[in-house]
Amino acid sequence: MRTITHILPLISSSLLVAGDSEEIKIDGLKTSPDLDHALSLAKSKKKPILVVFQQEDCEWCELLVDKVLSNPEVQKELNKRFIVTFVDMNENYKLADEYKILGTPTEVFLDYEGNEIDRIQGYEREDKFMTKLKEI
Repeated sequence: MRTITHILPLISSSLLVAGDSEEIKIDGLKTSPDLDHALSLAKSKKKPILVVFQQEDCEWCELLVDKVLSNPEVQKELNKRFIVTFVDMNENYKLADEYKILGTPTEVFLDYEGNEIDRIQGYEREDKFMTKLKEI
């Protein structure tokens, strides 16, 4: 019993930390907790932003994370050249509406001043996703 009572507070506190930042964590991929933070970071580093609009129970969103954003080559490119942030369109519907997001996943690329450069609507395999990253 002692082990359980010692482990549970550790698990709970790590979940609270992750929940407080609302940051999506994918091993190997650096992410920003929200768009405002991403814009600030992008301006200081002169890097474009990748905003991934997603929602709960979206199978294509899960596939994007599991197959594309977890790919080490994609992560290397993103970490080197982009600021990445995730937006849940159900929780932040005003932002989704502002960017005219019609479905998920939608990946919106912004310059460091917040102007849209390009977008991917829907799921793209890692090879096509990587091609898009290199175009930007």
